[in-house]
Formats: sequence, C-alpha cells, structure tokens
Amino acid sequence: TVAIPAEKVKGFVTEATQDLYLISNPEFAQGGFIFDSPHDNSTTFMVQHNSTPSQSRGKWSEPVMRMTLPMQVTASKAIASETIRRVDPGGGTSFHDMTLHMQPFAHPPQDIASFEGSIAPLFLVACAMFPFVVQISEVVQERELKLRQALAAMGLHDTSYWLSWHIYQSAMAFLNALLIYCFGCIFQFKIFVKNDFGVVLLTFWMHGQALVGLAFIASTVLARSTQAVAMGFATFLIGFVLFFMVGLFEFPFGALDGTPPFSYETNITTSVLQLKTG
Repeated sequence: TVAIPAEKVKGFVTEATQDLYLISNPEFAQGGFIFDSPHDNSTTFMVQHNSTPSQSRGKWSEPVMRMTLPMQVTASKAIASETIRRVDPGGGTSFHDMTLHMQPFAHPPQDIASFEGSIAPLFLVACAMFPFVVQISEVVQERELKLRQALAAMGLHDTSYWLSWHIYQSAMAFLNALLIYCFGCIFQFKIFVKNDFGVVLLTFWMHGQALVGLAFIASTVLARSTQAVAMGFATFLIGFVLFFMVGLFEFPFGALDGTPPFSYETNITTSVLQLKTG
C-alpha cells in the first residue's frame, strides 16, 4: 500500500479548527477524517469531503465514488488492521489483504443539461428542412415557367408528374438524412453515437417524408418561387417556438405534472378491491 507523505497530511485538534482551515483554504483539500474513540477498543470516524462536482469534456465527476468511498474504505481497513493487531499481536493477519469493490447504486437516469442537448436540435431541424425550401421553390418555378403545361401537352399524366416528384424528393430526403447522420458521428454527437443507426436514419427520413407532402401543399398557395424562402423560414419559426414551449417550458404538458389525464390499473381486481373497501 502506498502511504500518503507526511507533508501532505495536516492534523487538527478539534472539528472547529478543521472547518476553519477548509473554509479559509477553498479548493485546496479534497477531504479529511474526524476520528472518535468512545473507548480503547473502539474507533469510529466521519469523512468530510469536497462535494463540489467538476466537469471535464462534457463528463461530470462523482465526488462520492471518486473521493468519499475510497477514503472510507482506507480508514476502515486501517482501523480493522489495528484492531486485529491489538487482539492477536503475533497473528500476522492484516485487513489490507482483503479487496473491496465499489459499484454505484442503481438509480434513475439524471437529466443533465448540456449545450448539445439545448442547441443541437434547432440546427438539426434546420438541416432537415433545407430540402423543404428547395422543393417548394422548384415546384413553383416549374409552374411559373409553364413547364408542367408543356409536359401535359406532350401527354404526361398528373399521376406520373407527382409520382416522379415524390420519388425524387424521397431519394433526396434519404440522402439528406444519411449525410446528417454521417456528420453527427464525425462530430461525436451523442444522439448519433449512442443510438441505433437504423432508428436515427429512419427518424430523419420520416421527417423528410413528412416535409415532402407539406411542400406539395405549400407550393399550391405560392405564386412565385421567391416566396419559398419566406415559407420555409415561417415553418422553421413555428417549430422554433414549439421547441421552446414543449422542450424547455414543458407547455402544455408540464401542467399535467407528469400525470396523464387517465389512469392505468394493474389488473381488473384492483378496482373491485377499491369498491369493496370504499
């Protein structure tokens, strides 16, 4: 066992003196022990540690696992070894021969705010909506240049016209979703790295498919292709407002306080028991 150098250890007579030293020297000591011996054969202690969490490269340190528990285990080993030595001086048994393993207790996932989680969704939506603006502009421009009427005069049916547009835009939506995923992995965004490739790709592609139909509807109410940019910005602005309302302020779902407006029963006998006891 590697011992801590004596010059790195500082002792105090009372707890008040130790507290005064820690307050006067912030971010200097990681922790300390407060020992108490009710009688000669019993020694107890408390661990006083620096519980300020620190963040490095997007990962938070755990003061309890990193500092408190190792200090507790070290002190427990030393006290147990000293107790064994007093009881059996020649036994040669040492508590240091035992190995203790520590694992964090199971708990629900903690929601930690991050720059990626707060800002990245807006840019991802903007990237996914870029083909939406281009599609509206191209469809309206064809109508402005009378290209559709010319194709209809050559015998093109409306079904073939809109089907060709849908197939082309679906392929572009798939390519756009694939590029978003590739660049997300390059920049090591957790939403891409820690989730299944098929799920993420299908999510962005289905979003693009929804925008394809919305673009066809929007193109019918626009008279000029230059209005496509304004339409796309207005659509993005609506999504921007909804993102803050639902994602950050939890409106209107926050009013439910996590409780849906209906209840589930574990089984059909639960309601019966409630009726009987009521």
